[in-house]
Amino acid sequence: MSMTHVNEPLPDLDGLEDPDAFEPEPTLPFTDDIQKELMAVILKDLGILHFASKRLNPLCFELRTHKLLAEIAFTFYEQHKQLPSKSILREELRRRTKSDSNPAIHLVELETVYEYIEPALHTHGWFKNQITEFALQCAVRRVFNKCIDDMHKGALDLGACIESLAHAQRSAGMLDNKTFALGERSATTRPEWLVRPILRKNTIGTMFGESGCRKTWLAIDLALSVATETDFLGKFKVKQGRVFYVISEGADDFEDRAAAWAKTRKVNLPSIDQLAYYPGAYDFNDDNAVQTCLGHIDERLGGADLIVLDTLAKNFNGDADKNADMGRFLNQMERLREETNAAVLVLHHTGWGNTDRERGGRAIRDNVDTSILVEKDGDFSTLVCKKQKLGKEFSDVLARFETVRLPERDVEDEQVTALVGQFVDSQEGRTSEQVAGLIGGLLQMQECYTQQELVKALQERWNGKSPGRDKMRELIAEQVGQTISCESKAGSLLYRSL
Repeated sequence: MSMTHVNEPLPDLDGLEDPDAFEPEPTLPFTDDIQKELMAVILKDLGILHFASKRLNPLCFELRTHKLLAEIAFTFYEQHKQLPSKSILREELRRRTKSDSNPAIHLVELETVYEYIEPALHTHGWFKNQITEFALQCAVRRVFNKCIDDMHKGALDLGACIESLAHAQRSAGMLDNKTFALGERSATTRPEWLVRPILRKNTIGTMFGESGCRKTWLAIDLALSVATETDFLGKFKVKQGRVFYVISEGADDFEDRAAAWAKTRKVNLPSIDQLAYYPGAYDFNDDNAVQTCLGHIDERLGGADLIVLDTLAKNFNGDADKNADMGRFLNQMERLREETNAAVLVLHHTGWGNTDRERGGRAIRDNVDTSILVEKDGDFSTLVCKKQKLGKEFSDVLARFETVRLPERDVEDEQVTALVGQFVDSQEGRTSEQVAGLIGGLLQMQECYTQQELVKALQERWNGKSPGRDKMRELIAEQVGQTISCESKAGSLLYRSL
């Protein structure tokens, strides 16, 4: 549950020791279990992850502070329909304990509550369930109090009371309400873009390609772009978010790659609360792996908007050719997505015989939202959208990679370098690059070419469908003064290397 600060003055909360004034005992007493669950929700929602002291007496906390905090939070939620902020809890707790000989102890205990109840804490989904339970308790108590009040006034309507209780259950989300009318979910069914128009939040995607296609370089670029709100490949707008990167291959070079990216983009590296990485692998065949991964995310970031798994093979101890095994892995990715609402991006390899699809069973293509093929061609890599479940498949994205020197990271006589990609706006940039590379190779084999000879040699060696003669002549002319020289002799144009 997201928190918003309340500008309204804090209500007068005197008399909370007996919330149900018409009965000797509260209708729903604050039992130990309820208190623990309630405070777990409050403090997890507020993001209290660090504590000032570990030396306080748990018994004192259980008998006094715990009860006060629970009552304050419970009443505030009833009136404002949201959990109180930490400052409101502190303010009211200070007011309630101002006559104590040592009220500071209660405020310090507020910082240590989370640690005290930590054994009862599980996943983000568990907290959402507890918030629902909390909302239900508030709603039911409110209905009971009204019924008791009506009874004392002689105006109790039992049918209305039952209907109110049913409504309280529905409003708290306790009923199995899985049916909707058209329009009821229109504002929630389409996840927002994380990288427009490539990847949406709260979805599962794959980025796959042959070894060496630079998919990891692209994934690192995407992760750092999201963490720092920097255009992906210098072109595509992103929504800033927290990033968790599982780097199971090449972890030793991860920070060098990140430094080269930051140097090229001219931005600072993301801070500890924006990006964290795990230099290892999880075995997602094991149900506990999801819990372990979520624990690492919560410990460092408190949540995630993008989770990158690099690669599937390193984090999957199963048979990728069996749809049942792959389906189990994807179920685990679905759990990660549900618990965090993040975009989960899995890096994978192409098939052995078919380089146009992911390796293994077809379950992976069938069950992801976004599928991206990465193809390498010299200094270029192309992102090709093979599936975009929520919307139109994006056009091919072409990136040129350059080597970036990091002299400050050199070790003795070993130079440290890394690749960084940059979006190429049109096919012209790729074509010019290909012409320059081919001409350079040809002039190493032969010192001089006439225009006719050079055009013919380029067309014979062209990767894919070559341009026509006129276009090839234009491309050659562009290289004059850059890679080749041109002179006219006996009515012919002669080209040599600069």
